Amino acid sequence: MELLKQADPNVQIGVTATGQQVINTSGELHLERCLRDLRTTFAPGIDFKVSEPLIGFLETIVPQLNRAKQAEMDAEKDRAKKNNEEDGEGLTAEDAWERKKQTEEKTK
Repeated sequence: MELLKQADPNVQIGVTATGQQVINTSGELHLERCLRDLRTTFAPGIDFKVSEPLIGFLETIVPQLNRAKQAEMDAEKDRAKKNNEEDGEGLTAEDAWERKKQTEEKTK
């Protein structure tokens, strides 16, 4: 296990209270590659049991804009995009939106 950890810095090795060795990887595909490397390179001939992977799930909650404000922002982006196409400046809608916001901030 230590050889695997040295070969792949993204791998974390741990031991549970029951003595089970745990491999933390960057995802299922990374885990499959690590297990293949253990079986073929780092621990050939050693039989080990692998449980189903435990996949962590992280979620971030962000405040939701009210529908009126979101509709206003979407309409403003659409107007900026339309004006940009008419001006022919080659800016993206996001660039035009940012330019408009900066102009508004300067006038405050």
